[in-house]
Amino acid sequence: MVSRTKKTHPDSKANADFPGAFAGLRAILQPYAAKLHAKDDTDDSYYLEKPTSNPREKPAFFGAAKINKNFVSFHLMAAYCFPELLKGISPE
Repeated sequence: MVSRTKKTHPDSKANADFPGAFAGLRAILQPYAAKLHAKDDTDDSYYLEKPTSNPREKPAFFGAAKINKNFVSFHLMAAYCFPELLKGISPE
């Protein structure tokens, strides 16, 4: 009888360094915090937005990094508005 073993992917959650990845992504956003407002600044979420001068205006999203259940997410609004900024970025 052949025994079967469960194969694990090398990038599985057990091998992932989510806090390390989050720290690196947070470091990318932190230089902009002086001119922006940190709406969320916790151990697993960092969210920056542009403050408003008009009370009727909503704050504008700038960028965020967050540790989720199975991945770390990074959102940068400029990349959504101007996708050409992503040219030359490594897929990794």
